[in-house]
Amino acid sequence: MIDLILLALWGGVTYFVANEGALGAVTTFFCVVLSGLLAMNFFEPLAEAIGGSDFLRERADVICLLGLFAAFVTGMRLACEQIAPRLLELPAPAYHGLRWVFGAATGYVTMAILLTALHVSPLPRTFLGFAPERGFSKPGGNLFDVDAPDRRWLAFTRYVSLNPLKKGGGNRLEDGNGTLLNTLSGFDNRTGYGWDAVTSDGSHAATKSMPSFVIRYADRRANGAGAAPAAPAAPAPGAQRSTGPAF
Repeated sequence: MIDLILLALWGGVTYFVANEGALGAVTTFFCVVLSGLLAMNFFEPLAEAIGGSDFLRERADVICLLGLFAAFVTGMRLACEQIAPRLLELPAPAYHGLRWVFGAATGYVTMAILLTALHVSPLPRTFLGFAPERGFSKPGGNLFDVDAPDRRWLAFTRYVSLNPLKKGGGNRLEDGNGTLLNTLSGFDNRTGYGWDAVTSDGSHAATKSMPSFVIRYADRRANGAGAAPAAPAAPAPGAQRSTGPAF
């Protein structure tokens, strides 16, 4: 069932975005991508800051993620309409090609972001055919077992946070003696040190990235939406960790 819903969502967004014309489809695509990245960057710190009742805490992540995404998309689209209020005249093949290609791309990204939002929602661990494990193997995924839009979006977000939008040297992690433990930072890029994992020789896997987004939220849903995620291990004396948005 989730596969059909996603396919219908993809087709619907594609149709409506393509009807905005070539320029509208192109600008909408970039607005959606940038808005999605910003929402992924800020939704967890915002959800943590909201707090409130148990009812709100159970739903804070998905409310913040979708709320930020909708707000950023709306603001960027309004800004684009003010900057470029007129349509461009293009040859018919280029006009139709651009509007349908970028319409389909916008639909795919929107579908991927909304599918990612299901991971952080207060729903059962699996429902309507949705399962966090779908997409772990290749081929596989929540889209007819041939594609995993949510995992592609998470990988893209992580890539952007680690490369073009990575933080500076302020993310260096050192112990009390000044020994460098980790320079990795970014979205869903906590290392073995952050999870208190150790290697076979007993040392911390300080530079080994261990993405956990899907696992963390699947475990939270399995144990009740209101269950707080497991707290990371306390840092060594004198160690400093980066906080706040991922990038």
